[in-house]
Amino acid sequence: MKEYNKHWYQANKEPRKLVEKAVANKRKSRLEKRHWLITRLGGMCEGCGEDDIAVLDVHHTDPSLKHNRHKQLTDYGWDDLLGKAHTLQLFCSNCHRKHHAAERK
Repeated sequence: MKEYNKHWYQANKEPRKLVEKAVANKRKSRLEKRHWLITRLGGMCEGCGEDDIAVLDVHHTDPSLKHNRHKQLTDYGWDDLLGKAHTLQLFCSNCHRKHHAAERK
C-alpha cells in the first residue's frame, strides 16, 4: 500500500496543484466580494455603528431573493450581487440576532 500511495501521489501531483490554485482563487474572489459588499453597504452596523469587519453580517430584507440557502452570498456572481445590493442591510452579529428575534415575536 505504501508503494501504491507513493506512485499515485507522484502521478497526481499536477492535478492537485491545479485544485489548490482554484481553491485559492475562489477564496480570493469571495474576500473581494465581501469587502466590496461591506463597503457598498456603508461599512458599519445599521443598529449600533460597529465597524469591525470580522463581526459584520449581511441581512436579506427580502427573503425571496435568497435563492439557495446552502450558497454563501459571495458565491453569487458580481452581477447578481449588484442586483441584490439594494435588498441587503449590514448588521453586527448581535444586532442581526436581535433583529431576527424581534421578527419571531
